[in-house]
Amino acid sequence: MPLSTDVSPLNVVCVGSGIAFLYAVLVGLWRWCTYEARTAETYLRLAALAAAPLLPLCMFVFTSHKSLEGCKWHLLLAALLLGWDAYVLHRIWRNFVVGPRFQSVDLHGKVAIVTGANTGIGRETSRFLAEMGAKVILACRSKDRAEEAIRAILWESGSKIKPSQLEFWPLDVSSLQSVGDFAAAFQEKAGHKGLDILINNAGVMLNERRLTSEGLEATLATNHFGHFLLTLLLFPELEKVSDGRVVNVSSSLHKVPRAFNFDDPLYESSAYSLFGAYGQSKLANVLFTFELQRRLEVLQSNEANKVGRKGERGGGDLAVRRVVTANAVHPGNVQTEVARNMPWYLYWGQRICSPILWCFSKNPAQGAYTSVHVATSPALRGIGGKFFVNCDVTGDVSAVARDPSVAGRLWAMSEEACGLTAATGDATVGSSSVNSGPRKKRKTNAPAGTMSNGDEARHTTPKTSLRNVRTGANGSKGTSPGVRRSARLRVGGRAERKIGSK
Repeated sequence: MPLSTDVSPLNVVCVGSGIAFLYAVLVGLWRWCTYEARTAETYLRLAALAAAPLLPLCMFVFTSHKSLEGCKWHLLLAALLLGWDAYVLHRIWRNFVVGPRFQSVDLHGKVAIVTGANTGIGRETSRFLAEMGAKVILACRSKDRAEEAIRAILWESGSKIKPSQLEFWPLDVSSLQSVGDFAAAFQEKAGHKGLDILINNAGVMLNERRLTSEGLEATLATNHFGHFLLTLLLFPELEKVSDGRVVNVSSSLHKVPRAFNFDDPLYESSAYSLFGAYGQSKLANVLFTFELQRRLEVLQSNEANKVGRKGERGGGDLAVRRVVTANAVHPGNVQTEVARNMPWYLYWGQRICSPILWCFSKNPAQGAYTSVHVATSPALRGIGGKFFVNCDVTGDVSAVARDPSVAGRLWAMSEEACGLTAATGDATVGSSSVNSGPRKKRKTNAPAGTMSNGDEARHTTPKTSLRNVRTGANGSKGTSPGVRRSARLRVGGRAERKIGSK
């Protein structure tokens, strides 16, 4: 008996193929609008997947003549083609939205610090690291939210994680004083164990311009200056382990600024914009990562040569000597709480469209995949200065982010903003001076932490003296060992550059 043709298999296949094709197009447009993976290779692969459901459809139409209509073979072919469309949809979602998952490794005996770990990507990153056996320090502002996150992680992971593997330590990365306190406390408590993984994950996206208590623009202070200082102060601890890793969570939005705004980094005279300020802070993350790796390579090359001349530990063999690397990651378009400070129309627009956006965005656990991969993969030992997307290195980095001269100027500006160099307009990238007291007001060209007053720019003295940054938690006078040792990174600059130079 012939099958009913009220609902034609051809029509059903056309709908399935159309959905798969449309999804591929929308994913491509979404990635382009969000500055994600704008490479020819990416879009060629996406175009191939977009065409994949159309080719079988053409074959189906070609074979859809009267001799097949209404028979079971016609219906079977339609089912096979619908299955193919579903497979293509899944591959587009897996390859271009979620990305590959990291490979689990043994982290027992290792110590990790994750900033902003009480929610979103940071919380999931902490969970994954702890499940692999690492001891994870959740560095957060809110004790209540951090402890709630720890309880949730322990409940979700069951017996995989011991309560002793997760610790809350107070840290507000927008406050240089808090960063100094945290680093000094860690150095004092960690003893000689060291630090294996530092994931600078915390970040904000602010709708309006705000200043921290130390006079810095809040977005740049939270997303860059705090992590810059934290990394330098914890560098001695990273040196103690065989494979220390710094992972800076950036964003594809680092490509929004065409240049870094050295003339007005605090947005005192220029118009503040949410995406402009956020993009500049994420650009700073990438610039800092690349410059940090350049200095690490110089430092570690010099040390390897010294060891080689002494005939110890096999010279510069990477397998035996200690290495520290720095990499930047783009977690992808992730549904997190970062949108809570957006304008109300963007915030509620995102909430309303959330069911649709899930088709083009990751959940927080998927957003943590790349950070965890870069922090743990044995294949990445000794590999630094890269930008990762979906657990893979990409060259899709803005031209300004690859410019060493811009990175050098940002490093010098960051040192001065964090109180690590003399507050003068001639502060240089290679300076190794560290103040032992509060900074005095002096004239300067255009450093971070300045406020305009007519035609004259004067440095504003922070409300805190950064005593703990320079003296350690016990308040003893003089420069702390951590600062003295991390100063070697600052000496690694290849050439002196003035902050105000063009």
